[in-house]
Amino acid sequence: MTSTVPASLTRTAEGAALQAVLLDMDGTLVDTEGFWWDAEVEVFAELGHRLDEAWRDVVVGGPMTRSAGYLIDVTGADVTLDELTVLLNDRFEKRIGRGVPLMPGAARLLDELARHEVPAALVSASHRR
Repeated sequence: MTSTVPASLTRTAEGAALQAVLLDMDGTLVDTEGFWWDAEVEVFAELGHRLDEAWRDVVVGGPMTRSAGYLIDVTGADVTLDELTVLLNDRFEKRIGRGVPLMPGAARLLDELARHEVPAALVSASHRR
């Protein structure tokens, strides 16, 4: 994201202009992985369980069903996957509602794409409401 090549000059080997940019939100525009872990720690504390920091590497960046299922298995928490998914998404939404800082260069990238009229779309494996 530190490139100085204007988007309008970006070309493929065949010479076609850049048609669109697909952006993954987490790690590209914002860094929310810490927010997810914090939400998981808080929710499991309310359920009477303490999460081991070593489990963070297993769950961060993975799909919700895999991460939540893993945490239910290792903690023995008395909660269904569907219930936990709702709890985690609610807690995550509250955390990001207070604001999420952009990754370095993200604002500039979005500004450059808009300035050069390059369509951009957000893609994510995150839960959608």
